[in-house]
Amino acid sequence: MGEIKNPLVSIIIPTYSRDDGSEDNTPEVVRSFKDSRIKYIRLQKNSGRPGIPRNIGVMNSDGEILAFLDSDDYFLPEKTEKQIEVLISSEGTGLVYCDALIETENGTKLTKMPELKGYVYKEMLKFPHIYFITILVKKDILEKRTGKIINKIQEN
Repeated sequence: MGEIKNPLVSIIIPTYSRDDGSEDNTPEVVRSFKDSRIKYIRLQKNSGRPGIPRNIGVMNSDGEILAFLDSDDYFLPEKTEKQIEVLISSEGTGLVYCDALIETENGTKLTKMPELKGYVYKEMLKFPHIYFITILVKKDILEKRTGKIINKIQEN
């Protein structure tokens, strides 16, 4: 298998209590995959906010499309593929999201996300119940909206 120079999708996985300044064996686990496409970035101290490791992941990503996955969550096998199809085939679309299955001690529950269309950036900020892990976004769109925030966080 040849090395992929420009991946279509970068999946950013902040692993709180694993790489956000933690002291566990995350580096060894990541190295065990022996995959040159995986970038491991260890923060020297816990930032206290999940957005900081995500933003650092965005800045170090190579993909045109970004997905976010917390270390205690997982994607269904076809989630990313289906979302990419919609994102690419829908002209002018920069972000897609989906419903989520939530596993609890009482079983699995489907959580429906509100249906938003058009320019949804400001609307999404009002809906804390749109789970971050359900989002696929074009990197250039995200950078246009958050570039100043990312730079400011890096300066701190």
